[in-house]
Amino acid sequence: MTIKKELPTMSFCMPNYNDGDTIGMAIESIFDQDYPNIEMIICDDGSTDNSKEVLKKYEKKFKKLKVIHSRHKGACIARNLAAKEATGKYLSFLPADAILYPGVVRTWINHLEDNELDFIYGGYRFVEENTRKPVMNYFAEPFDEYFLKVSNYIDGSFPIKKDLFDKMGGWDANIKSLQDWDLWLNAVINHKAKGMYLPEIFFETTMPHAGGLSDDSSKNWESRVKQIKKKYKIEEKDICVTSKGAEFHGKQVAKILNADYKTAPEFKPHDYKMIYQLGFYPSIADQCGAVFNNHKGLRVVHWIGSDVMQLQELPTRHKKLLLEYLDNNVDIHLSEFKTTQKELSDEGIKSRIMPLPPKVFYDVKPLPKDFTVAVYMPQMNQQHYLPEFIDELAKKARNVKFKLFGDITQMGTKGNIEYLGRINKEGMQNLINNSNCLLRVLRHDGLSINVEEFLCAGRQVVTNIQNIQHTHEVPVNINEIIKTFDKIRKIKNPDIKASKYWCSKLSHKKFKKFFDNILECNQKEYWDKRAESWNTMLEDNVYDKDKVLQELKKLNPKSILDIGCGNGNWTKILSDELPKVPYLGIDISKEMIKYAKKRNPKKEFKIKDLTQLLNIDKYDLGFAYTCFLHISPKDMEKAIENIKQYCKRLLIIEPIKRQGVGKMRFLHPDALKAQKKGLLLMHPNSSYIHNYDKYFKIKKRIDLGERTLFIIDL
Repeated sequence: MTIKKELPTMSFCMPNYNDGDTIGMAIESIFDQDYPNIEMIICDDGSTDNSKEVLKKYEKKFKKLKVIHSRHKGACIARNLAAKEATGKYLSFLPADAILYPGVVRTWINHLEDNELDFIYGGYRFVEENTRKPVMNYFAEPFDEYFLKVSNYIDGSFPIKKDLFDKMGGWDANIKSLQDWDLWLNAVINHKAKGMYLPEIFFETTMPHAGGLSDDSSKNWESRVKQIKKKYKIEEKDICVTSKGAEFHGKQVAKILNADYKTAPEFKPHDYKMIYQLGFYPSIADQCGAVFNNHKGLRVVHWIGSDVMQLQELPTRHKKLLLEYLDNNVDIHLSEFKTTQKELSDEGIKSRIMPLPPKVFYDVKPLPKDFTVAVYMPQMNQQHYLPEFIDELAKKARNVKFKLFGDITQMGTKGNIEYLGRINKEGMQNLINNSNCLLRVLRHDGLSINVEEFLCAGRQVVTNIQNIQHTHEVPVNINEIIKTFDKIRKIKNPDIKASKYWCSKLSHKKFKKFFDNILECNQKEYWDKRAESWNTMLEDNVYDKDKVLQELKKLNPKSILDIGCGNGNWTKILSDELPKVPYLGIDISKEMIKYAKKRNPKKEFKIKDLTQLLNIDKYDLGFAYTCFLHISPKDMEKAIENIKQYCKRLLIIEPIKRQGVGKMRFLHPDALKAQKKGLLLMHPNSSYIHNYDKYFKIKKRIDLGERTLFIIDL
């Protein structure tokens, strides 16, 4: 006798606040499902519209609908009150303006039960409020805990086990917005919940309303994100990786760098020290460039083969405009290897070589008995990979087995070609194990991940791309390629030398260290390199001069220590106004001091680091114009200790908030020259904003616009 398994109940716990016009459609869509075990609890959160009348009508219509009422306390509490009344195994917190599509509950239950899951999620559709016309689809993303800690991609409407929800303590009412993110982080991090992603659209909902939770998160984004990260001890990352055309690779790189990944970092305020864009596609330059909008830190672009090809093929006028944009708005260009570096150089872009590492380093295994060649042949942009040429080659090289991979629409065998479709990690290891070499010939290429994977696994690589170590360079010529195959056929063992070379060159540790080094900033070296362009740009150009001198005269100093005197612009001003007052200018940069001495030959200057012992006389007044801006928080205590030892009073002019850079940057021509020589003008670790109330007892402060003047008794 077969015992029929009882179908679990799905409880819909819906908060309602003044949604009387839409909640009827939401209720109907739920009770119209083809699944028998459904209950619905609606918590009316103190509505002031017609909600009570509407809900009373539907409570009479549907026996499994229960309505409870509460004073207006917000969506979290309303959801929790509804959940307390729920009896189902699973809970869904669908909003009151949503419509659940037919058959969804049965689909959810089947996947939850068959896979023994704690939650399930997928996509939904935004529609216009009045017409219900589609606006956009949101498909969410496959589950990855790493990226859930970066930003939320799971809506709070999707079902979760009631037992788990109760253990979690429900929705946290202290979280003002980003409540969905908080819910799923709680489930995954604190309770190790197991979930599944389904790439389907399950319901529709209207666009976020003004004054709602999404509105709050938009207006208070940085503080709301910091609240969530602090709660779950999520590390703030210095680097954000992004990519408009290679998201899969971008996400893998983000993990290697312990960085965030965001498709469009420009849409939300942030404080990253670097945005690293993998790929810059000239055909969509406006989208690629947009990721740097309002970004204050370093801007890095990693050019890959297809980018360079697009750049080469641009019309002259468009190319000129693009190069002008790149000059002003990108700090570091990276290329994969010598060939792409030269191609970029020919187009006027100076780049550093840094190959992209593969996600996985596959094992080195013995070569197969039957000579086999792997060929990457994706579905997208397939003509670029010369499919007709590969077919013709296979017909002429009958004694070679070909394995084509990358196109999900092609499976099976045709002659001596086996079509593998798209393959996963295990499939790639199996392909490498059963291949003698990889053939990669195409119109244009960079250093592809597939080439790296095969070389690291000790396999041969045949390619028409030049300057890739340990590969066989061939023209796109069938006879030449067949001759090369005949040579490789004689090789009986994996190429261990090539494997060691490439595994070392592509090390994840090396890759991360490269970016860590970029983020380091030696202040002395930075200002030595910047001295020439700084001197030209700011010669005799001093901001805030009149107000500063007015306060300086009131102080009537007996002697002045000019802290961080730079190229001596202020030296002349101070000397003209106070000619008989003893003066000493100190700066960390010997190159800056050279310009200061040249401009003010009768004044005394010394190369001194404010964080080190100064060994100078004591001065009546310390004067500093944006000097503390270039001292890191960890060095501030030591710098202030030195100042107090050598100065009685202090007049400083410093910014107290970081200024935005707008959508585009335009560099001074001399700054642009320095940038092209390798100086990172916008280095995030060359300047810092400090809270001066924390360090000093401030006697007087004057707003100078972008800066503030502080007068301090020491």
